[in-house]
Amino acid sequence: MSGITLAYIGDGNNVANSLIQCAALLGVNIAIGCPENYTPDTAVIEEARRLATASGSNLHITTDPHAAVQDADYVYTDVWISMGEEQAAAEKKKILEKYKITKNLLAGCRKNCMIMHCLPAHRGEEIEGDILDSDRSIVFDQAENRMHVQKAIMCALMRK
Repeated sequence: MSGITLAYIGDGNNVANSLIQCAALLGVNIAIGCPENYTPDTAVIEEARRLATASGSNLHITTDPHAAVQDADYVYTDVWISMGEEQAAAEKKKILEKYKITKNLLAGCRKNCMIMHCLPAHRGEEIEGDILDSDRSIVFDQAENRMHVQKAIMCALMRK
């Protein structure tokens, strides 16, 4: 996995926290682009920095989404409004507007950069619809892979 760079853009939520931990364990470089008040969990960041030292990966957190995607092989995003946050949706959407996956933002990535999203996607919010449907998107392959993993977990749990 060495030499791969993953950029995550948006809310520093549970998805960002999980990606940070996974990247640090696998030796994948990761850059997080999120607003100041929506950064990943401090304890997760500290642990990931320790793991990244052992795996040889780099962790970069910035408020500049363009800096985060610089030379990225993969760009990942998630919904801006998680379940239970509906009351703060309008304010949060304003804050996260510059963290949308757009053609302009992707201009700073590597030429063959792939787009990821854990779904469901809100077209026009965290990602432009034409990017979600583009040849660069592996979003629906991700969803299919998760389905098979979840089936395997269910089979393992149902064994006697």
